[in-house]
Amino acid sequence: MNNLEKLIQEKCPNGVEYKTIGELCDVYTGGEPPEDLIKGKKPEGEYIYPIYSNGIDENALYGYSKECRINEKAITFSSIGTIGHPTLREANFTPIIRLKVIIPKDHGILNIDYLKYALEIVEFKKNKSSLPNVNAKMIKDIRVAIPPIEVQKEIVRILDNFTNLTAELTAELTAELTARQKQYEYYRNKLLSFDESAESLDTLHTHTHTHGYFYGQEIKYIKLIEMAEVYDGTHQTPQYTDSGISFISVENIKNIYASKKYISEEDYNKYKIKPKLNDLFMTRIGTIGKCAVYDKEVKLAYYVSLALIRPNQKIINTRYLKYVIESSIGQEELRKRTLVHAVPIKINKDEIGKI
Repeated sequence: MNNLEKLIQEKCPNGVEYKTIGELCDVYTGGEPPEDLIKGKKPEGEYIYPIYSNGIDENALYGYSKECRINEKAITFSSIGTIGHPTLREANFTPIIRLKVIIPKDHGILNIDYLKYALEIVEFKKNKSSLPNVNAKMIKDIRVAIPPIEVQKEIVRILDNFTNLTAELTAELTAELTARQKQYEYYRNKLLSFDESAESLDTLHTHTHTHGYFYGQEIKYIKLIEMAEVYDGTHQTPQYTDSGISFISVENIKNIYASKKYISEEDYNKYKIKPKLNDLFMTRIGTIGKCAVYDKEVKLAYYVSLALIRPNQKIINTRYLKYVIESSIGQEELRKRTLVHAVPIKINKDEIGKI
């Protein structure tokens, strides 16, 4: 029997009482920002008190002021647009609109760290407003299990350990993934350079090749249009439906089969160029040069922000072409032809064929 089980058996053998936030806490609504404030990073001098709005992590920091409205440790709760994300705030801060502030009336009955964890599992029914929101009454009506304070503290200890471990593992995994990505990019660029005389990868990108030699074998460089057809998607914003043919754009390039937007079969039939197996989708507006191979016979409609490249398989393999385009060499070719002053930036369909 672990420590928590022993405490529960000893302190609350007959179960746990539930109470509302309104019974146990004071709930405040954030107001307008102070007139005298500084936005950005924490400045020196008198502006020492943080101002918080809704949002997650550092995005919630609005600025700093000379005075504060909440002078004790509290929980902030985003109440408009972004709902939830209960966050512990140290004493002396100012909440502004879109935030609710929750402070236990008696810390001997309700541990504030325990309350923060309890609020993380609260779900609200979606209201009919175009902008989701919760008001103070809805916060006060939340019911929370209130075991004895010793049990609350043990639950907090356990969850804190998990939180700290998760943060450590996340940092380690992020570092490992970053290293793996750099390693992948290095070998991808090296494998696709076909220049055995280059002293470093940097020198590979400063020349426009027409031909070269790799271990005695001649390597030809030809324009994409000489070995592939290049199309783009519909230029019209589609009439979306609840179901039907999946519609994809730049945002779906990581997984072209997971779109939640659909058009009708009738509209899809108007497409002159429909994707075929081994076609390649490439982003060309906003984000330039991210690719996805069309390798499943699934009907897909696509927006003008995507180019559809149909390689001649006798000359070039689709997946090989994907790696070439995404390599530093391919990206440099695209950059030469990208309209960087357009909003958003883009590369015209015909220019893609010139790489």
